[in-house]
Amino acid sequence: MKVNVLYAKTIPGIFKLVEALLNITIIVLVAFTDSYRGGPAGCILFVSVVTTLLSVFFYTAHLTNLISKFLCRVFIVEFVVFSIITLAQTVCMVLSAATSEFRPTIIAVAVIHGVNSVLYCTDFFFLLAIYEVFERWWNNPNLAKHQANISKDQQLESGSSARSVQDNPAYEQ
Repeated sequence: MKVNVLYAKTIPGIFKLVEALLNITIIVLVAFTDSYRGGPAGCILFVSVVTTLLSVFFYTAHLTNLISKFLCRVFIVEFVVFSIITLAQTVCMVLSAATSEFRPTIIAVAVIHGVNSVLYCTDFFFLLAIYEVFERWWNNPNLAKHQANISKDQQLESGSSARSVQDNPAYEQ
């Protein structure tokens, strides 16, 4: 299995790492605040652990090109997952802000949840942009090769330098 190092340099790749690091920071802040226990802390920890695991899963799947081997439309799955994660992060932001009782660590958790919500929104915006620009090709390697051949033929005929599928090195097969 070939590792796709170029994906780590793309905006979605960087965002997934930052999201995972922010979630780990939230886990540490909530876990080490002795006076913050009970339902809100458990909910925040659960959401942070699940979103960390999902971010790491999608990052690893893209990094190892496993994303192209899934039988479903990964874009739709990833988009729905990020939508749910964004909603859960926003709920946790409100929950931690409402139950902070002026604890600085929990106020920091609320701010980090807000930043994480914005990052997840931006991440699936870039996911949608990449999906639209490269004509829905990344989940189907045969379509990518066919699109590349068409683009090369069109470039030879017209002499123009139109964008082809192969312009995105992060998703080479």
